[in-house]
Parts: sequence; structure tokens; C-alpha cells
Amino acid sequence: MRIGTRKSPLALAQAELFLQACRAAAPDLLYELVEMSTTGDIILDRPLYELEGKGMFVSVFEQALLDGAIDVAVHSGKDMPAESPDQLGVCAVLPRGNPGDVLVTLRGKKPGPDAVIGTSSLRRRQQVRLYLGWETKALRGNVGTRLKKLQDGEVDGLILAAAGLERLAGLSLTAYEVTQLSREEFLPAPAQGIIAVQCRKDTPFRGLLEAVNDRETMACFLAERAYLRAVGADCRQPVAAYSRCRGNILHMTAAYWTAGRPWYSRVSGAAAAGDGEKLGKELAERILSAL
Repeated sequence: MRIGTRKSPLALAQAELFLQACRAAAPDLLYELVEMSTTGDIILDRPLYELEGKGMFVSVFEQALLDGAIDVAVHSGKDMPAESPDQLGVCAVLPRGNPGDVLVTLRGKKPGPDAVIGTSSLRRRQQVRLYLGWETKALRGNVGTRLKKLQDGEVDGLILAAAGLERLAGLSLTAYEVTQLSREEFLPAPAQGIIAVQCRKDTPFRGLLEAVNDRETMACFLAERAYLRAVGADCRQPVAAYSRCRGNILHMTAAYWTAGRPWYSRVSGAAAAGDGEKLGKELAERILSAL
């Protein structure tokens, strides 16, 4: 099995988690990591919302899958565009990591009222202003690069995905304060914290992929992606969604910010876990009708 992955430390860590799950389920199969660069890895001097959208992290892998150069591609779920080629699909997800965001500051240096927080996400920029009352500055690069910019005083803090920090096991955070932000208030991006595995629908590895797939996480992934598709969002629209299963019931909260307006729409709902996609569409309809 040839496993496509980006070259960043976090992407490689996530690919390794998938590889470990596969080896546990099929220890006799041979595996190869195929490292690839994407548009989003190369262009780092512009915010994501000024570029081509979420496909910048995925399109090169989708073409490699279609060409037969790789068998699967490992993605951060939140980086995937709402639509993908008909021949491809997400055939497995690993158990979800921490879906929330964290505020990272220098230890002993609490941000003041005029603090500037680094983030390249429109969703995070909106919520930093709304809930924390600070200004933001567009900041790109991998986690290590962003932490260096914090150390150099370019910003007073960072908003990062909690799961990303937790998966970078070798990263020292002794110089920093890491504060978990409320997942119910500071809503994450759709599919944040989820490692998604994309493949051709006719893959010969379907049995193995079904064995490593986490069904509860897949229910959340499908619901949040259905919401994302239904509102027609990409990196240019600030959107958020967070779902969780309690027994066989999936609870979901979603939000949408309209450009140029000082307010946002936020809705919640619940459905049977098997109806998560229907719930995601219903929440999108409620949000769009309120715009």
C-alpha cells in the first residue's frame, strides 16, 4: 500500500498513526509512505483565503490517486474541500483527536487588551474578536514556524488546533502556556481533529480500510462535511461545525459568518447517528434561510 502524505512534521505524524493502525490490522502487508508537496505548502506568504481554496492541500493527492501513483492519501479532515472527484471517496477515518482550538502564549506573558493573535483562518479571526476581544494577524507555516514567530514577538499569541499539538509528540511546549478554548463556544472547523483517508472507490484495500475505520468519528465527519457542502463554503467563508455522538444520537452545532456584516448565524440540532448527513444539510438550510 502506497500512502500519500504531505511532508510537514504534523502530516507525517498523522500518516504514521494511520500506518500503525494498518500494521495492527494487516501486519504482513508492505507499506510505503510517499511524501508530496502541495500548493499550500509552497505558497506561504499569503493567507489561505486569498488562494484557490481548500483544494490547495488535496488536489495533488487526488490526481495521484486517479493516476494510480498512490493507493491512499492521508489528510487533515478540515483541509479537505467539500467536493471531490466522483471516482474518489473518504474510505476511513481514525478515532477523532481533540477537535478544539487552543490559545498558545509565551509562559509568563499574558496578552494585554491590545494583543495581536496570529492565525490564517477567517473562522478563528472572527471568533478571536467575538469571544476574546483581540485583533488578529494572518500567519502561515507549520506549527514550528508559527511558534518561532511567537517567540520573535511578531504576535502575542497563536490559535492552533489542539489535535495538531497533541500529535507532534516531540514538540517541546515548556516555554508556552497552552489554554484550551471551549469547543461549544469557540467552534472548530468542520472535521477538525479528524484524520481522513482518501482512496479510489474501486480500491483493492477496502477490507483493510473498513477494519481501521472508526464508525463514530465517520458519523461526525459525514455530518460536518454535509453541512460544509450545503452552505457552499471553502477557505473564503468563515464557517464552523462541531458534532459529537452520545449513544446513537449525534448532536451538532454550526455557525456561518457573512462577509461585511457584524453578526453571524448559529444553529444546533440532533439526529440518529445514521442520519448525520441529513442533519448537516438541515442545519445549513436553517442558516442560509436566516442570512
